Amino acid sequence: MKYKENAKSLLIGLLCLSIAFMMGGFANAFSGGSVNVEGDFIEAKGCGGEELVGGLFHTRMEDFAEGISVDGTTIIDADGNIEGAITSSTGTFSSTLTVTGASTFERVTEGGALLATSSAEATTMLETDMITYSGYEMTPTGSVTLTLMATSTMTSLIPNSGDTILFAIYNEAVAGVATTTVAAGTGITLLEATDGDAVITGGNLAEMSCQRKIDTDVTCTIDSNVP
Repeated sequence: MKYKENAKSLLIGLLCLSIAFMMGGFANAFSGGSVNVEGDFIEAKGCGGEELVGGLFHTRMEDFAEGISVDGTTIIDADGNIEGAITSSTGTFSSTLTVTGASTFERVTEGGALLATSSAEATTMLETDMITYSGYEMTPTGSVTLTLMATSTMTSLIPNSGDTILFAIYNEAVAGVATTTVAAGTGITLLEATDGDAVITGGNLAEMSCQRKIDTDVTCTIDSNVP
């Protein structure tokens, strides 16, 4: 270990010496840099003895049983919970974010793009579409039936009982020209108002909400809005 320490110090010293010669600072060349290794810590210093970026750092994982604080304020408590406020305006969570306590939001914007489609044929909705998009913007050239996918293929969309998804279906056809009829897929219970909201006439919008039940089936309610 001592040999490695000396080798590191010698390497940094030679580097600083070369830099100093190139800059004409012969007198400062022998101040040298250093790397001190003590137990699980490494301390790196520059040519003038100043602490390098990173300063003192660990060579292995450390366990902070009492938590971590900054200027006397607890940031991470002894149980590993983040106590401090997250003030960054941007961030990415690589896994599912679960909120167990009360949350306050000034405004929440949710949703993806709309998928524009034009067809005169019956079609089946895809789970990938409902994951990627917030709705269909349909311009059917004739009356079509749009069938919801089977619940067995909604395992990524709403995998757990109680999971809910909202989806919009626009019929952009001229009123009276073509209708879009939403039909249930295998395992889906489709609920609508008594006036037939599952039939979306031209110029109307239907809003659909689907929720996974305890028995793994899915219930979807659909409500059509007329200008």
